[in-house]
Amino acid sequence: MSHETMKPTNPKDVLGTNKIELGLVSDYAIAEEALAMTEGMFKYGRFNYRGEGVRASVYIAAARRHLAKYWNGEDHDPKTGVHHLGSARACLGVLFDSLSMGNMKDDRPPKNPRLIALLDAMEPRVKQLREAHADKTPKHWTIADTPDLVDPKPATGLNISTFGFGIPLPAIDFADYGDECCQSPGCEHAQEIQARIENLDAWAADMGAPAYAPQEEKK
Repeated sequence: MSHETMKPTNPKDVLGTNKIELGLVSDYAIAEEALAMTEGMFKYGRFNYRGEGVRASVYIAAARRHLAKYWNGEDHDPKTGVHHLGSARACLGVLFDSLSMGNMKDDRPPKNPRLIALLDAMEPRVKQLREAHADKTPKHWTIADTPDLVDPKPATGLNISTFGFGIPLPAIDFADYGDECCQSPGCEHAQEIQARIENLDAWAADMGAPAYAPQEEKK
């Protein structure tokens, strides 16, 4: 078809303007999320969350842990190589899917009606603080400054059971793993917990510090 005989527009162009454009979502981000979902498929089964439903608190907590690790400078999970941002996206994707299926267990905390008002009220206060210190030019630290902050060798004499804060490490609760955990001594979560404790013991022995010992429940 020559340039002279071409239609000025395709009818579908007009019809498609109000359709959702899925291509706006980064394919790179989708690939990272898919890798995280692939890990979940091998561990729990394909689309298990859609058939069984999930608890909101479990996946919000998991997403926040992944974001915290990424924000603290760890890009990929050292065991799996999966990017923490991909895992965080996967957690939220599972929540969205379960929400759409109507089988999400909504155990969010009670709504605080004052939170939105508080966040809105913070804006003029932030503006006031910025103007009050407008003459300051402090250094803003980033991950690039990490080598100047971290001592490559931990301080000796650290008690691993308190992490140096005088507070015993909390007992690990099977409930942290949600409904996916069978709570039996031989399940993968129990093995993971045992591996963590053994790693702590090995580190403590290397440092000459007491090994971690879970506290017995008081009866």
